[in-house]
Amino acid sequence: MMKVAHVINSYLAQSETFVWQYLCKFKEFFPVVISESWQNLDQFSLSRGILCKTTGPRLTPLWFIDNFYRRILRKPQGNLNRIIAKNRVQVIHAHFGPTGAKCLPVSLALKVPLITNFYGYDLSIKSVVEQNIVAYTELFSAGAHFLVEGSAMRDRLLALGCPEEKISIQRIAIDLGR
Repeated sequence: MMKVAHVINSYLAQSETFVWQYLCKFKEFFPVVISESWQNLDQFSLSRGILCKTTGPRLTPLWFIDNFYRRILRKPQGNLNRIIAKNRVQVIHAHFGPTGAKCLPVSLALKVPLITNFYGYDLSIKSVVEQNIVAYTELFSAGAHFLVEGSAMRDRLLALGCPEEKISIQRIAIDLGR
């Protein structure tokens, strides 16, 4: 079974239930969820897979490990490198464009393909796009693939310089019964 690292800033905000739907519905992939913080675990528990934090509160073991990787080993993404290597992840799936940009150095260093999902704010808020345009350009060049929920977002990625052959539309998975 393929191990996929799902990297997201926080697992899981109430407004991002679509990520949980992906994690629960894809049975052929083993999810390794990597985030900086956890919230709403009582509502969005995983029936399979693992949850990993990249860092913790100041002076905790996770904080020391992350700082060791960043400052001593000079790995800018800190503990993220270690978690992906330790779990033998075969694909990195970054949720949101800025997270994809943050994961790119890890993907390149570990030679693990990076797929990035763009969901909305990361392409539609001018200040976010302007703040990340250089990182997005590098991401579009070196990232393996990009997912968007529809044609309007696909067109935005194209306008920013993403190669057309690297973009696929993947509708957001929402269980209407819930």
